[in-house]
Amino acid sequence: YASNWNGIENISDKNKFIFPNPTSGKLTIDNEMLVSLIQIYDTKGIKLVETKDKNIDISNLPNGLYFV
Repeated sequence: YASNWNGIENISDKNKFIFPNPTSGKLTIDNEMLVSLIQIYDTKGIKLVETKDKNIDISNLPNGLYFV
């Protein structure tokens, strides 16, 4: 999610894709933007994953809600 209050320009929905959602295996980020770093956080704000790879295996994470 991008908003004006944090200095990031709004991103249209056609430029961002994270799938499948939900998943318990591999997560793919497919978009037209240059992505230099991907981070996944749990609902407590703890960073669980940091990668540059747009194909992420999250099978080791417990079931739950995560922020990418």
